[in-house]
Amino acid sequence: MKLTENNLVGAVKELIGKGYSDDFRIKENKLAATQSGIELQPKDFSIDAAYKFEGAESELDTQYLFAISSTDGKTKGLLIDALDIYQELEDADITQKLNVQFETYVFDDNKAEQKYGLPKVYKTKFDENPHRYELRLGYPDFPPCPFGNSFSMLGFDKDTNQYVWLVTSIIKDKRLSKVGFNK
Repeated sequence: MKLTENNLVGAVKELIGKGYSDDFRIKENKLAATQSGIELQPKDFSIDAAYKFEGAESELDTQYLFAISSTDGKTKGLLIDALDIYQELEDADITQKLNVQFETYVFDDNKAEQKYGLPKVYKTKFDENPHRYELRLGYPDFPPCPFGNSFSMLGFDKDTNQYVWLVTSIIKDKRLSKVGFNK
């Protein structure tokens, strides 16, 4: 399914307009739909389309989008992998299912100072002081997500006390500390 948009936010809006209204997350080797609450085993869904969005100057900020339908036809939604983490999950049935051919779109976002309304941090800035940043998981104070859903993780700048967008190469850097929310 071809898109008219070449960036993740525009593509999400376009696909929502085509009926992909639920938001999927991977949970315990299943797809969990955040709106309908259903959980799908890998055998219970199909990937209708898969998109890869690459920066014009570098692949370090690649984002993935999957348009997914339940096999019973009752649920259609999107799985967004803006941090390139689902591709690196342990070898599981769900990751095998997500191992499909992507339609690639190139966008010129590498000189942007912000991404999704958040200050964008590039690898060179991170390398100056890696301990300045952390990846926060499941915090209740995340800013609104431009996809109409919610962020599951975000970068945080401890010096300025604000959420930031970390490019993919930082997310993969072993020096980045990951901090889960404790109630």
